[in-house]
Amino acid sequence: DYVHNFPNPFRAGRESTRITYFLTQDSDVSVKIYDLAGNLVWTRDIKAGDEGGRGDPGKTEWKIKWNGRNARGEIVRNGVYICKLQAGSRSAIFKIAVAK
Repeated sequence: DYVHNFPNPFRAGRESTRITYFLTQDSDVSVKIYDLAGNLVWTRDIKAGDEGGRGDPGKTEWKIKWNGRNARGEIVRNGVYICKLQAGSRSAIFKIAVAK
């Protein structure tokens, strides 16, 4: 129910931002980051029951780091990116700002 990242904005190439989310039950988790043109920049998939895909009624908190690099390992440009986190049937969309 609660998803955010910190720091925001962050300095890609110098620091990472931590995407934090909570799971109340085991779920497949998918994190996708897009640029404003809709191009997929970075993705991370986690299977239910694995580290980052386990949950419990006490709201287990998980954190995923994104270092501001794309799938090719290049530092992304300054600007706003869209993060979509899907956990089971639930999803959240929020903005991540990069400022070097």
